[in-house]
Amino acid sequence: MLERPLQRGKPSWNPVKAGVNFYRALPPLYSQQQRAFPKLSQAQTFFFPSDEDAYWAVVRSQFSFSESAVPMNAANLCPSFRSVAETVTALTYDIDRDCSFNNRAKFGGLLEQSRATIAQQINFFSR
Repeated sequence: MLERPLQRGKPSWNPVKAGVNFYRALPPLYSQQQRAFPKLSQAQTFFFPSDEDAYWAVVRSQFSFSESAVPMNAANLCPSFRSVAETVTALTYDIDRDCSFNNRAKFGGLLEQSRATIAQQINFFSR
């Protein structure tokens, strides 16, 4: 797991090395993707409706913004998928309710799952 060391003075954390270490950690995670993320694999094989309007209705249903103000080219401030916003809210509530080290330890596994999911989404294959 990549973590920034807690030190005073000049930081020893190097973002370039951290990125390299992140990518080195991905290959073993990717090999376990099918077992770890069966629903994600199913989502990637989602059929596209022959009706283009039906497809875009499915995409639109994933967002919470109202029809009165549709974001267009919002740069770095863009709406999250509804499922992402709900997950962030739930995890924030969980950590606010119990910020102990024991409760926070579970986020290490979530970090690894997230890395594996990203690897799968960008079609990262180990060599």
